[in-house]
Amino acid sequence: AGYIQANRAALEAAAGRYDQLDLKALLELIDCFNRLDITAQLKDIKAKTLVVVGEADMLKPRQYSERIAAEIPGADLVVVPGAGHALCLEKAAVFNALLLGFLALPKV
Repeated sequence: AGYIQANRAALEAAAGRYDQLDLKALLELIDCFNRLDITAQLKDIKAKTLVVVGEADMLKPRQYSERIAAEIPGADLVVVPGAGHALCLEKAAVFNALLLGFLALPKV
């Protein structure tokens, strides 16, 4: 709600883009998200992993990210306060700092 209030003009300007959405493709994407379960394969990820989620993400709530981070050996989880699903837009500076910091870490 806070993001919507603070960015009402930008959101209204973007509203026209929603008329161009392929609703069939969007529904298929949602259906795929509901059907896809690769949880058992997460343990096989060997790369250093950073999982980032907005504390108030309503589309893919925090418990999904917590489960992903728990299943990937050595994964780091960061929950960003005051952010929702559009974390990279809502808290761009925080998101960029997390991402750049993660990329700068030595890879072992």
